Amino acid sequence: MSFEGKTTRVVEAGDPAVRGATFDGQGTNFALFSGYAERVELCLFDSNGTETERVTLPEYTNEIWHGYLPGVGPGQLYGYRVHGPFNPEAGHRFNPNKLLIDPYAKLILGDIKWDQATYGYKFGDEAGDLSFDETDSAPFMPKCVITEPKI
Repeated sequence: MSFEGKTTRVVEAGDPAVRGATFDGQGTNFALFSGYAERVELCLFDSNGTETERVTLPEYTNEIWHGYLPGVGPGQLYGYRVHGPFNPEAGHRFNPNKLLIDPYAKLILGDIKWDQATYGYKFGDEAGDLSFDETDSAPFMPKCVITEPKI
């Protein structure tokens, strides 16, 4: 991954009970399930889809990674990079080079642009789909969007 950005944002513990990105009027709570992840990075993007920040979700409660970002609200584009074991034989294919869509997202912007980077394995590698592709998929992936809460 070529992204070298660092964040100076304060990230708070947040609430694991509400999955997805939930804006409360002052900031957004992020919560994502993963029983085997070792670390989850929240990626923030500008309106052009360029990654601007990565924030590690600081808390892990009952297999939910979570954090709260004050000042982040509706319209913000985001996605996740999830770190963990790469052991396909055991069903684990974690690859932080691949941007993941929030399965709890309320709005997704854009379409997948099919490219080698969107696959977790290298085309033509003799190991087939057991190989590990290190190219960043973010430029080719749709982005999740934080929405206004429904009243």
